[in-house]
Amino acid sequence: MGLFGGTKKLCPICQNPAARMLPTKVEGQPLCGDCAQKASQMPDNRNAKNMTVEEFRAFITFYDGNASLRSVF
Repeated sequence: MGLFGGTKKLCPICQNPAARMLPTKVEGQPLCGDCAQKASQMPDNRNAKNMTVEEFRAFITFYDGNASLRSVF
C-alpha cells in the first residue's frame, strides 16, 4: 500500500478520478482535471462553485459542442 493509496473520489461529471489537492468543486464534489480546466473557461459572470451539477453538465455539453468553433480562433 502506497503513501497516497486508497480510492479516489470520482468526478460527478465524467466519472474520472477527481483531484485530491485543492480541487475545483461543484456542489461540494471535486472535479477531475479535465472538467476543472473547462470550468476555468467559463464566462466572467459565471462561476462553477455557484452552479449545480446539472447546470455544469449542460455547460460541459455546450463547451464540447463548440470545440470546432474554438479551433478556428
